[in-house]
Amino acid sequence: VDVIGSPFCVSVADGLRLHDQILPQLQQQRHIVLSFTKANTVVTAFLNASYGKLFGSLTPQIIENQLQFEGIDTDLVRRIKDKAISYYQSPAQHQMAWDSVTRGEG
Repeated sequence: VDVIGSPFCVSVADGLRLHDQILPQLQQQRHIVLSFTKANTVVTAFLNASYGKLFGSLTPQIIENQLQFEGIDTDLVRRIKDKAISYYQSPAQHQMAWDSVTRGEG
C-alpha cells in the first residue's frame, strides 16, 4: 500500500500518517514490510515520525520482530531506532536538555 503517494519521504506529517497506519497493525501482531525501493529521498524527520515514534508505544522486541525494511540504509534505520529507544527511556530528561538548548543555556 502506498501511504505517502510520493517518492519524497520528507515531511513529518507524512511520517505521522505512516505511523498511524502501521501502529495498529503491529499491535495486532501483524508483520509489516516498509519498502523504500521507490523512494528518491528519505529524511530523518520522516523516519523519526513514522518509525521512531513506534518505540513510544511498543517494545523494541515487538518492533524488531514484526517490522522489516527494504530499500533503505540499515545504518540510518539503526540510528533512528537507537535515538528513539534512548528518548523513550527518559523523555523528561531529553525535554529538559532540549529546553536548555533552546533557551541558550547549553
